[in-house]
Amino acid sequence: MRKTLLFFIIILGFVAIANAQTKEWNFTSFSQGNITAESTVNGLTIYPKTSTDTGSDVAIDANNKSMDGYSFTQRLKLGGAGALQDGTLTATNRAVKFDVTGGAAITIYGMASASKLETPRVLAVTDGINELGSLESDGNAIGKTVINYSGPATSIYIYSKSSGFNIYMIKLEPKNSTSVKDKEVSKEISSVKYYDLTGKEVPAETKGFIIEKTTYEDGSTDTTKSIVR
Repeated sequence: MRKTLLFFIIILGFVAIANAQTKEWNFTSFSQGNITAESTVNGLTIYPKTSTDTGSDVAIDANNKSMDGYSFTQRLKLGGAGALQDGTLTATNRAVKFDVTGGAAITIYGMASASKLETPRVLAVTDGINELGSLESDGNAIGKTVINYSGPATSIYIYSKSSGFNIYMIKLEPKNSTSVKDKEVSKEISSVKYYDLTGKEVPAETKGFIIEKTTYEDGSTDTTKSIVR
């Protein structure tokens, strides 16, 4: 009986860990208003502009966009570029942060706050040491990026590199998991190839920043970026 109970407790522990690595921050459900102080909601920390920044406040306001079956009615407006601390990739100005317990898939829905941009704005995702990936937008339509993180437990930071960027939702899932909404129809994989930052194809076991491109039998593709240590 004691062995059975111990086994049950261990299983519950694994379930709790798995659930802790699965979160969804949909800004449609957040309270509207300007964010003038550091705030944390369900594990997501939102950093406001610094006291010396004269630009617009970070804010959550009404805005309607749709993608992947989601109907967003609100967004998080970063209002400007984030600033990095001491030359590191730890952004605590006009940024968001959350913790991961290990390998994770990070999905971000967002777009630049201005339209018809000749040079796309870049929303960067970092672990404080390396840039894990980004979401680029010219402001004409909402976009999505999925970034696979393969390192140890750490904090993930998201900030705009240049100017205003709007975020509609951030999803955190165990690495390589796929939600029902993201994969409504199962597709046959034709090939999986790996590339480095220069676009050169590399072996699957290559370490460092890797871009994984999956091609399906119907011709569609999925691209994910990850740090392999």
